[in-house]
Amino acid sequence: MSASLHRAARLFSIEEADPSSPLVHAIWRTRSEPADAFISVARAHWTIAFTRIRGETFVTLRGPETHATHAAIPQDAEFFGIHFRLGTYMPALPMAPLVDNAETLPQLSPRSFLFDGSRWEMPRFDNADVFVERLVRKGFLKHDPILDVIARAGFSDQPHLTRSLKRFAGQTPGEILRESVAFIQDF
Repeated sequence: MSASLHRAARLFSIEEADPSSPLVHAIWRTRSEPADAFISVARAHWTIAFTRIRGETFVTLRGPETHATHAAIPQDAEFFGIHFRLGTYMPALPMAPLVDNAETLPQLSPRSFLFDGSRWEMPRFDNADVFVERLVRKGFLKHDPILDVIARAGFSDQPHLTRSLKRFAGQTPGEILRESVAFIQDF
């Protein structure tokens, strides 16, 4: 293990692309560095990461991280990933088991992997947006905007927002939404 560990941003030279999808927080890529490990900082976003080592590509789903961890750096590897915005999820993928965890998906060939019984072509950094669009079209990727509202309002999660609204407004977010929809329909 390295004598001193650094955060990814200090250790790696990370290139980012501007995502075209509103569901994506960031698209990034980098290469391994001459170190054994780095500090993976806590973050609320989940990620699909693609790691290429000696001609083989691994697809890993990484959940949100609640604390910093040490992560090994495979030598001679290239990485790219897609960080998804808060509120973006895969209906077929329960997020709870991925919190502070990762799952590597089965590789079917050097150019494809298996997800939820479907064969998916390995994307590249330069066509990651096309991959995301395909996930959305096929119904594998959805977005729940209430989580955006929670973050923008400064709450850490939905129960805190719900308790505050119930206390100060007398209604839950769902009750407020239903009332607003009914008002608009009557208007």
